[in-house]
Formats: sequence, structure tokens, C-alpha cells
Amino acid sequence: MKKIQGSKLVIIPLDQNNTCNYHSTNIYYKSNNVEYDFNFQLKEDSLLKKIFINKSEKIFMQAINNLYNNNNDCTLKLLRQINKEVDAKFLISILSSDMNEREKLIFEIINTNDPPGKYFHKFEITLKMDIDFSNNIIFSLYPDEIGINILYAEILYYNGYKDKAIQILEKSNLLSEKIICLYLVNLYYEKKEYKKAIQIIQNSKQNSNCAEPINTISLLFLGKLLRKLKIHHSAIDIFRNCKRYNKNRSTDLILEGRYQLGLTYELIGEEKLAIKEYEKILAVNYDYRDVNQRLKQATNNF
Repeated sequence: MKKIQGSKLVIIPLDQNNTCNYHSTNIYYKSNNVEYDFNFQLKEDSLLKKIFINKSEKIFMQAINNLYNNNNDCTLKLLRQINKEVDAKFLISILSSDMNEREKLIFEIINTNDPPGKYFHKFEITLKMDIDFSNNIIFSLYPDEIGINILYAEILYYNGYKDKAIQILEKSNLLSEKIICLYLVNLYYEKKEYKKAIQIIQNSKQNSNCAEPINTISLLFLGKLLRKLKIHHSAIDIFRNCKRYNKNRSTDLILEGRYQLGLTYELIGEEKLAIKEYEKILAVNYDYRDVNQRLKQATNNF
């Protein structure tokens, strides 16, 4: 398991063989100081306890140790003892199977003046939660403002409150954040509101330049949206851009650009061009998606 460095919220292109479960939580824990190690008993009047920890901190770290050992039931039991603490609320909202509890806690976190992170920073805990973004892209969420808002929207969306999920992001003060825009585009895409999704991408690109991989992912989305609206030749131009080599563009995203280009060629009856793209994909990754099957079908139709 590799620790993510840099930004607290990152997008990771997955290999085709990887899978991502909804709300798969990873905890990275390190203990450099003895006062953070709760595998020993503390005396009631110990100086260590008075200086370094209170009851809530101790319970929180016991919960982390249980979570680190994959004991989610004990983790939740401990966290619910300190459910007034914002970091405990955040962890419960991830681990709980009760969607109403999750929604309630995330709503409380968003509306508090005390953002998550106090215990995570103090005890040097790096928390990352992966949520499925599309077929081969995941969001890795951290307990910052962006992560909290996306998590809340995610819970609302998959609990049936799709319009409310979109409103939460649209009314937030985070629309200048490219990741928030990209997530909002995904929600509109799933709702089949393609024109609104296109407007968000275009407005986002006009406001500032996007770094990789967000730039390529945005282009792939734009191409798919145009294809949904049957604006095929514009979609083709975008997918051609996506498949071009760029030192900051991953091989997976380049292959995805070729794949989407091949699909679009098939839609407009250009099987010969589709075959060319599929063959180039197989030269790099022979098991990429359903390319073998599509190549046979395109060849038979050609």
C-alpha cells in the first residue's frame, strides 16, 4: 500500500485489472513517539496522561488501532463513544452501514466551524478513502473541505437524493476547485444532463489551466458528452488529443483516449479507423477492456 504524497485530494488512474469498492477506506498509521502508543496502561495521575492525552484522544487512538487491524465493529463502537468529536464523526460516516447516520454526520461536519483533522494531524495519521468515479478512475478523499463535500454529495446521490447532491456542490464555495467541477460533471453525466456537464467543463477550462491527470480526464468526459449528443466529429478531435503522447499523461489515459476514439469511429461506420486504434491498444495492453472482442466485430463488419 503506497502513501499518497502532495495534495490531500488526488485522482488516481487505475490499471484495468484493479477494482474499486464503493467507500473502500485505507488508513496509514505511524507512531514515532511513545506517548502515542496505547498498547500500555496509563496511571490515572500519570504526567504523560495529563500533558499529552485526554479521554477522547485515547479512545480515538484505540479506534485507529482497531481500524488498522481491520476490526471495524470495535472501531465504530469506540468512535460512537466520542461522536461529538469531528474526526470521530468523519470516520463513522465512512465506516457505518447506516446511510441515515452517515448523511446526518456529514451534514453536521459541513455546518460546523471545527473542520476535521485535529487528531489526524496530532497523531500523524494519514487517512485516504477511495470512491469509484468512473470505470477506471477513483477519487482518493482526505478529511479536508473538498473531501467532506464530495463525500456528502456521494452519500446523498447513492441514497436517492440526486438533485440535492448536485445542489450541495453548486452552492458550495468550491466551484473554483477542478476536482469539485469534475465530480459535478460526473453527476450530471449520470443524470444524462449532458449540456450542463459540457458547460461546467468549458467554464472550468476558460478560468484556468488544468494540470494532469485532471486535464485529460476532463477532455475524455467532454468527448463522451459530445458523443452522447451525436456531435461525433468534435468528439473525435478531442479523443485524438487525448491519445497523444504527453510526458505528464499516463499510459492508461492515452489508451483510454484510443479506446474512446475507436468506439466513436465504430458509431459513424468507420470500422477501418476503429480497427487501427484497437490494434494499437493491443500492442501495448493485450487485455485492455473488451478491445479483442471489438476488434473482431469491427473486422467482421469491415
